[in-house]
Amino acid sequence: MKAIFLTSNVGSTKTVDGKKVVTTLNNENKFVDNLKKFIGKDIKLCWIASNPDGFEKTKTYANYFAESLKLDGINVAGLSILDHSFDGNIKETVLNSDIVFLSGGHTPTQNKYFNEIGLKEILKSYNGVVIGQSAGTINLADECYIQPDNEQEFHDSYFPKTIDGLGFVSFKVYPHMNRAKIDQIDGISTFDLCLKDSKMFDIFGMTDGGYILVQDDKAVAFGETLLFQNGSVKKILENGQSKDITSLAQCKQK
Repeated sequence: MKAIFLTSNVGSTKTVDGKKVVTTLNNENKFVDNLKKFIGKDIKLCWIASNPDGFEKTKTYANYFAESLKLDGINVAGLSILDHSFDGNIKETVLNSDIVFLSGGHTPTQNKYFNEIGLKEILKSYNGVVIGQSAGTINLADECYIQPDNEQEFHDSYFPKTIDGLGFVSFKVYPHMNRAKIDQIDGISTFDLCLKDSKMFDIFGMTDGGYILVQDDKAVAFGETLLFQNGSVKKILENGQSKDITSLAQCKQK
């Protein structure tokens, strides 16, 4: 594939008077500028659901993103949404798309759907751009780091720390670090869980608006980025900065 964008939140909407309004994508760390290097002005977009049965929500967010692209000067000539309502040829749809967007949501549910449609094998022949957002980003890894989404998962002794992913990057990431100390389950924050779990493996913490661009076995982080390692954390990048993290990530694009 041409490039992989691992994102936390691309920022296609904002809330005005309690309503979502479509905006241009978040370009404070040159996400749009870098994306345009790999695509033309007219594209085909394939949006892959996190919940294959959440039809209306999936359609809504896919259209938000398509409208945002248009505001940024990228015309979406065709939009395909892959979920359980899709009745076309999945492989052909993916391979004929310029952008494949792996949406955010519940990571294990999305992981199960990716396995169901054989996405890993399909993407091995894909020559376009893949954008992961939140859960979609997590699921691009060889071994995906996951956290419980609710108290039932939190108290489930069998809930795993990692699951097998699509296998296109070799490092673990976790999104939404800008709210990691606020988001809690049973009094334990996302941030604290990352600290604890980093005693077993390294975790890159991503903030909304930041991303990691993977191309040709090279990984470059853009925007505020944290590295959880050996039970501690350090900020390796501020907003507006970029850094080659290939050696830190032992990055590989398969």
